[in-house]
Amino acid sequence: GTASYKVPLQGSPSAAAAAKAKAALDVSNMPEQEVEFQPEQFTNDEWDEIRRQFSDFDLDGNGYIEIEEFIGLCTQVGLSRERAEKLSMMYDEDGDGVIDFSEFAKRDVVGDLQQAVEDSKPKLEAQEPEEIRAGLGENTSHVNVAKILQVVRAKIDNSKIAFAFGRYMLYVCIYIYVVMYQRNPQDSLRISTSLRNYFVGSEYLAPNGMETKSLMDIVTVEDVWDWTQINFVGGLFYNDKYYNDAFRTRVDRNSVLEHNKLTGGFRLTQRRIRNDTCLEGRASFKRFAPNCYGELYVEAMVPFNLVEKEPFYGPFSGKTYNWERKWFWDVGYYQEFTKDKEDAVARLHELRMDNWIGPATQWIRLDFALYNPNVGSYAFCVASFEVRPTGLIIPNFEVTVRRSGYYIATQDYIRLAMEA
Repeated sequence: GTASYKVPLQGSPSAAAAAKAKAALDVSNMPEQEVEFQPEQFTNDEWDEIRRQFSDFDLDGNGYIEIEEFIGLCTQVGLSRERAEKLSMMYDEDGDGVIDFSEFAKRDVVGDLQQAVEDSKPKLEAQEPEEIRAGLGENTSHVNVAKILQVVRAKIDNSKIAFAFGRYMLYVCIYIYVVMYQRNPQDSLRISTSLRNYFVGSEYLAPNGMETKSLMDIVTVEDVWDWTQINFVGGLFYNDKYYNDAFRTRVDRNSVLEHNKLTGGFRLTQRRIRNDTCLEGRASFKRFAPNCYGELYVEAMVPFNLVEKEPFYGPFSGKTYNWERKWFWDVGYYQEFTKDKEDAVARLHELRMDNWIGPATQWIRLDFALYNPNVGSYAFCVASFEVRPTGLIIPNFEVTVRRSGYYIATQDYIRLAMEA
């Protein structure tokens, strides 16, 4: 009997195999992409060659050779477009604009291309020197179309990769541009750097040791009070006058570094730990250390059960200082200050005399906000002090800059369009 086989569309060919397929295949009544043949007339190796050949021409792997796809390959191997169009019309028997496998297998496509390329090459005249023909090589008339197709496929794949890489780089450039506009890093960097240099880099004369210190030189509680009263308040409210000694107007008061306006006062916060927390489970040692403070973590918030929430008394002022919760994570003992310099100096002195920062204190924060109208940005400044159980204090200063509004200027809308 006669066996019927489905033909997968993959493969690379020989003229003999294609000719045998042409003689053996009858595809006039077959559905598209399905071919019947006599297996005793056709070996598997020969059939594989035809399939590989079809795959070489089918560059996009969709199971068909589009006419433009075929013409493009023909022009790559050196044929003119006119000649390539004639060949494609000959192979596309049903005129549907594609060469399917049945149409392809009925013809010796590689042999036709080799002959067409050979016909298009200029012939050497008999009178040309023998050395010229020898220099061209004896196989100059034989064109390896399969190899050319392989090279063409590699070039097409490389061009696709290059195109994809170009699109990726364009996306990266647009993304970086949008991020730069979104975060406004140049102005943010200038503001944060200037404020850090101003508050961290500036020095003050310690009243007791008669030595110059800066924020990062702080190691004791007395250093914290000295820096806050002398350097911080003095720097935050330093410019009550213009350069000609005239008093500043109400609008220009409370400016830091000339253009950064203080939006409000500043706030002093501390978090404390309960007494006897370092001797839990060791009651026998308490008679040797009636006051013993452990250690808190994560800005003195953890462990929660060790955080002190009880009020404490100030002996100098007679005031009671209470624990407060501003919101879920913002808790502690707070002191709010206005933009009045004299009031800030007096209240800081009062807190110092009341031992507001005491043995139970684990973490201190001093924060304030500035607004720079020239670049439309807010700067949130935080000076923090971590108090170790040994008494050592570790200072830190952070500045976070945020824009006051978006989509105000023309470039904001350009950024919006790019974000979309």
